[in-house]
Amino acid sequence: MRRTRIFSRAKAFGGDRRGGAALEFALVAPSLAFALAVTVDLGLAYNEQMTLDHAVRAGAEFAATGVADKDTLEKLVIAAAIGHVGEAPYEVRKAAPAVEVIEVCRCPGQETEVACTTTCPGLTRPSLFYTLEARKTYDALFFADRELGAAIQVQVR
Repeated sequence: MRRTRIFSRAKAFGGDRRGGAALEFALVAPSLAFALAVTVDLGLAYNEQMTLDHAVRAGAEFAATGVADKDTLEKLVIAAAIGHVGEAPYEVRKAAPAVEVIEVCRCPGQETEVACTTTCPGLTRPSLFYTLEARKTYDALFFADRELGAAIQVQVR
């Protein structure tokens, strides 16, 4: 009789389905939470990369519309990257990227750089190019910090 009582309890325990969903959730939830956090981290990194791309494109548009001062172009690219224009961005929580503006002149049909004051063959002025580069370190949550960057070259004349 004692033996049947032990088997009946074991059979009842094995046949009881209550709490199965909670156990499955407890086993699967940490992996889903980790996958969600990694997805958010990658999404934020992609957003920062798109912001840098947008900033250098905005700088190229400013250069194409006649802004010829390298310092002004750098400030405009930074302003586009952080979303603020002015000397004291108190409310901006984004870190500004490192921006470099390179000015290069070339004669038409040639790859070598020349001084912008020279006269090219055919008595033409050299073409003026601006290369705008922006770099920023993304502080990742789960992976190693990544160096993000964007660059664009625009011909002004």
